[in-house]
Amino acid sequence: MKQMISRMAQAILATPIFVIYANTTTLGEKEYVCPLNIVAEIRKSDACASEGGGFDSSRKKGTVTARHRSLDLNAQEGEEAHAIHAGKVIVADPQWEDNMGGTVIIDHGNGDYSVYGHLKDISTKPGVELKAGSKIGAVGYTGNAQCLKRNGIIAHLHLMVIRAGKSGLGTQGGPIAELKKWGTMWQKELGADLTGPINPNLIMGDLKCWKGDTNKP
Repeated sequence: MKQMISRMAQAILATPIFVIYANTTTLGEKEYVCPLNIVAEIRKSDACASEGGGFDSSRKKGTVTARHRSLDLNAQEGEEAHAIHAGKVIVADPQWEDNMGGTVIIDHGNGDYSVYGHLKDISTKPGVELKAGSKIGAVGYTGNAQCLKRNGIIAHLHLMVIRAGKSGLGTQGGPIAELKKWGTMWQKELGADLTGPINPNLIMGDLKCWKGDTNKP
């Protein structure tokens, strides 16, 4: 398994598709919107994640430790979740991956992708073109967020923005689509930053979609 992942890593590193832009404030002509209808609190330390849900929080699975590179936005179960930017749905799966559970991934056509995890239900499907603010589903306790429900902790929307520098990477066999298969082994081999996850606050901070420090655990 490790040899296979290493070969994948070498192939990807030899392909100039992952470009981290120097400009993290301009992402095209269309506007961004908040993913929730509320000003969400960034998840704090709890019984299921001692470092909380900030961008730089750590996550450990077995012997592998990686950075969160996403934001956990607290919201009541059933709260509507929306596309932060216009784009095409490339993943809409009620059980996409063990940790993420119900997941939607959108290709925004400018080299950026947004990922929404732990959704209770999904209101879209692959191939659908969405406008900014389109409903994609509802906040839930799917994936490893079931730990929160067992402990009586508020649910959250897991939001990640991947800056890959190229659109179309979510096709079958493409790097975005393969994230599910590689899991934490993939993170260990390639490094959590290779695909360019960026703090959503860099592009959406002015919208005041959340409160709390997005960088600190």
